[in-house]
Amino acid sequence: MKQPTPPRLFQKLLSKMFSNTTMEELEGDLLDDFQRNHHKYGSLRAKIYFMLDVVRLTRLVPRSRRNTQKSKTMNNLFLFNLKYSLRSIKKHRVYQSLNIASLTLGFTCFSLIYLFVYDQHQKDSFLSNPESIVGLNVIHEGKEGIGIHTGIPHLLKKDIPEIEKVSRMNSMIMEVSTTGSQESFTESVLYVEPDFMDIFQIETVLGERFPKEAGTVLISEEMAIKLFTSAEEAMGQEITLTFNNKPSKKHIAGITRNLPVNSSYSAQIIGQPGNYQKHSDLNGMVTVSVAAFFKLMEGADRTELANRIPETLKAYTDRTSILNTEYLFRTLEEIRKNPQIAHNFIQSVDAQTLLIFKIVGFIILLLAIGNYVNLSTALTLKRTQEVGIKHVMGASRKNLMSQLLTESFIVGGISVLFSLLLVLALLPTIETYIGLEIGMELQSRYWLIIISILSLMALVILTSLYPAILFSTTKMSTFLKGKASNSPKSRRVRSSLMVLQFAISTFLIVGSFTFLKQLRFINRSHNLNKLENVIIVKGDIGNEKSIIAQKLNSLPEIDLISFSSFIPGPADNGVRGLGTRDFKSSFDLYIIDTQFLEIMGLRITEGQDFFRDDRNKTHHVLVNQAMIENIKEGHPLGQEYKLYGEVPSQVVGIVEDFPVGSIKSEIEPAMYMQAEVNEQLPNTIKKLAIRLNTNNPSEAIKKIESAWLEVFPDQPFEAEFIDDRIAKVYTDELKMGQLFGIFTGVAILISCLGLVGLLTYLIQTKMKEIGIRKVLGASFSTLARLLTLNIWKVLALASIISFPLSYYFLEDWLTSFVYRTEISAELFVMTLAFFVLIVGITVFWQIRNAVRVNPSEVLRNE
Repeated sequence: MKQPTPPRLFQKLLSKMFSNTTMEELEGDLLDDFQRNHHKYGSLRAKIYFMLDVVRLTRLVPRSRRNTQKSKTMNNLFLFNLKYSLRSIKKHRVYQSLNIASLTLGFTCFSLIYLFVYDQHQKDSFLSNPESIVGLNVIHEGKEGIGIHTGIPHLLKKDIPEIEKVSRMNSMIMEVSTTGSQESFTESVLYVEPDFMDIFQIETVLGERFPKEAGTVLISEEMAIKLFTSAEEAMGQEITLTFNNKPSKKHIAGITRNLPVNSSYSAQIIGQPGNYQKHSDLNGMVTVSVAAFFKLMEGADRTELANRIPETLKAYTDRTSILNTEYLFRTLEEIRKNPQIAHNFIQSVDAQTLLIFKIVGFIILLLAIGNYVNLSTALTLKRTQEVGIKHVMGASRKNLMSQLLTESFIVGGISVLFSLLLVLALLPTIETYIGLEIGMELQSRYWLIIISILSLMALVILTSLYPAILFSTTKMSTFLKGKASNSPKSRRVRSSLMVLQFAISTFLIVGSFTFLKQLRFINRSHNLNKLENVIIVKGDIGNEKSIIAQKLNSLPEIDLISFSSFIPGPADNGVRGLGTRDFKSSFDLYIIDTQFLEIMGLRITEGQDFFRDDRNKTHHVLVNQAMIENIKEGHPLGQEYKLYGEVPSQVVGIVEDFPVGSIKSEIEPAMYMQAEVNEQLPNTIKKLAIRLNTNNPSEAIKKIESAWLEVFPDQPFEAEFIDDRIAKVYTDELKMGQLFGIFTGVAILISCLGLVGLLTYLIQTKMKEIGIRKVLGASFSTLARLLTLNIWKVLALASIISFPLSYYFLEDWLTSFVYRTEISAELFVMTLAFFVLIVGITVFWQIRNAVRVNPSEVLRNE
């Protein structure tokens, strides 16, 4: 006979009204009453009495819920989960420490890169219409340059109505000091025209809007406080600006308001420009190039305006070097992303570098998250019996998920906190190191930090769902047997994460090796292997050249000396932008002596060097190979050109091309005149190159300093090794490369932590097999092969994925260098060998611990 049952609807209502414990007691009593009523009154009346009893019990619900004590067993209450999670983290502190370390490293690197990238994207946002501010550049023979003929800018403003304002500009790095003070510092001084103030929205708070006289300057509020105590006190004071050891006294005529912190340009000192009108004639013999900025009408098509420039200039000249040049306007954003056209005035970061750091930041975050999932999965596997017992005690899926998520919340919170502290501690150091300030308002920084913390915490919780769901849905019998998470699906997920980690790490290692190879190529391009013992002394040598030469040549530590107007490295004292009708475009002019080529390790490719006997003439000159293509007619060797003095200059030799500046730019056409023409180009001999012949360079430099101060007692002794000087040209590349190397190291470390997690998982799942194999006499190599076969498969697959991607992206990066190395197969072989070594060390450490386990202990537990 079928057993009578109460109405199901009211049974469900009863279960919703009371907790599990209370519900069990009440339901038992009500079922007993229902059975008695059924035998006594029949089925219908028994069901009615049951429903009435349930309705009467509703009045006890509020009191029941007030008096319900928080369960100390397996209920899904937050305080219990929090308490239990803290105990669990303490118990498994080694694994959780690895989790916290990998997350902290990943979050810190990502946050620092994210702040840097965000800062670059919000530069100049304070400008009312930044798109209308443009610089005029030229493209000649496929190469973009920043200098244009000094007469062009104002002719364009005159004839093109869409141009509202224009300012020519010259930026110079000068020594700044207060008059009479011995302390000085370097600062960029801008020589501009009045429209510059309106173009770049620079406001004046005191004094003149723009310097009215050549002997006056404007300084910013920040500079006024640095030099004096306040802006008011700075007004009318005198400062000294020194360039090439030539001091110039200037009076402060006005104080400008400090630019916002997110400004990409700096205007600390502003002065009047030189006499541009002297060389403004487009048909003149001498060409002088300057930078120029324009303010265009809103909505003006800058491409169309640039195309109109040659036609506009036809009314003023017929010179093909001006009319056949391609002109283009560049916005501030375009200039910020291309250091080649940054005018030494606008703070710039190469667009490719920015993209690389975006990718690196994102993939480091992916590494940290993937590693966290792997380690969390391995850790949960060690607790399968614990979770199985909780299942037996009545823990629901919701209970288990809430506990695991609470643990993840605590681990993520600790990681984010440590990451925040590291970011705050490291940010000033990194800003100083890379020379770029993260220009954000304080309030914006706080909001950005809050949003970042919340985002990272949400990311941790989301990535914790996989291990939480995986174990909360496993059958109880599987838990108690210790076989959780051994399904093909879970193995594929973990292997996929490991492939991703290895692929990213190999990509970064290839990138680091490529950077080092390009660095070696740079050293070869600058002949640094021949310049190891060459030092450079800077000063105003003037007519004392023979005296200092005599003193230095008497020192046994000195092998050779050379006087010149320039030395490879940062922009120097060469005459830039010189040109005559005999040449297609302007070229650089340098003053050297007969020892210069020898001391620099350069060779003559055609003709000969300067004669060192009576055959030498002061009008003899040398040109580099790039100058050959710059000659309008014929070959330059043996030709004469009218430059300086009454006698035409005659080319006697062709010097091999060598980079004066960065190899990111093409080698410019150049002419080398002899030091004996210094009377025609006064004050041009500023550099003294000295090749040492000693194993004690410090002692030799002291003797050189003593000789220098004897001849030039009023000039400070400034010396540096030439390789240090050339390194200044690549400061950004070196710093970015070192940071990239640091991030690569972090990525490798995180990958190794992930590898530890995967090996831990593999060892845990194969402990019984390891024990049996050890009993049967398996060797260490056999067990290692058993445990690592999957690791090597993962590494091989990761290499197949990452190597083509590495080649594509790194090839694109190398295109930013005009002269560059090649990505060869040896880079990938080195990367694979390096990563195999790292993985091998990590694997050996883990497997050594596994094979030391006593088989009897493992089999007894099984």
